[in-house]
Order: sequence, then C-alpha cells, then structure tokens
Amino acid sequence: TLVEHEGATTLTFTQSVGDDPAMAGGVGPGWDYYLDRLVTAETGGDPASVDFGDYHPVHTQHYLDMFS
Repeated sequence: TLVEHEGATTLTFTQSVGDDPAMAGGVGPGWDYYLDRLVTAETGGDPASVDFGDYHPVHTQHYLDMFS
C-alpha cells in the first residue's frame, strides 16, 4: 500500500500468514532480509553483503511470538 502525505510516501508491505501463524517464523525474517538488501542497494552498498543468517533463524522466535 502506498500513502502520500505532505510530500512523503509511505510504503506498507503486508502478507497474510493465513491459518498457520507458524508461517510468520520464516516470512518475517525473510521480509526483513530482503528489505535490508533493498536499503543497502539504494544507499550504494552491496546487497550481497547482507547475510540471511543474520535474520533466520535468529529472528524466528520474535515473529512466532507476534503471531501466536
């Protein structure tokens, strides 16, 4: 969803975990990883420098707690 307010646009990503809240344990860290790669690329860095191991399984429990 894109929302513009006073010259700034906010992009909100959403994804349903459906009937399986445990799915959030993989989806959440995945979104964090890919969005951090995007920010790295947009700021002139190398997206390959962002390591998925820093996100999963490290943040899995955080997302499981949020959706259980």
